[in-house]
Amino acid sequence: MESLVDVSNASYKKSLEYLFYGIDPNFPDEIHNVVEEGFRGFNENREVGLSGYTPLVNSILGADSARLSTLLKSKRHQNKVSKLFIRRRFPT
Repeated sequence: MESLVDVSNASYKKSLEYLFYGIDPNFPDEIHNVVEEGFRGFNENREVGLSGYTPLVNSILGADSARLSTLLKSKRHQNKVSKLFIRRRFPT
């Protein structure tokens, strides 16, 4: 069998491309299913409400962007609620 990468060369890892899978904030437990059972097939993904395709990206930021966006949105919302509470509690 012929390999696409010459692993006898010490710098072979530079020739590899890594793909990452991130946590979907709408389905946070799906990562556990991926680790334990592997990726679901197209039809099984559709049945549970996920996109039919597995979203793989080639950067850690790309894999984590959905989770970070959700976190920032919730922080902004919490900040607005806190300011509203302070204004009502301590009117100027």
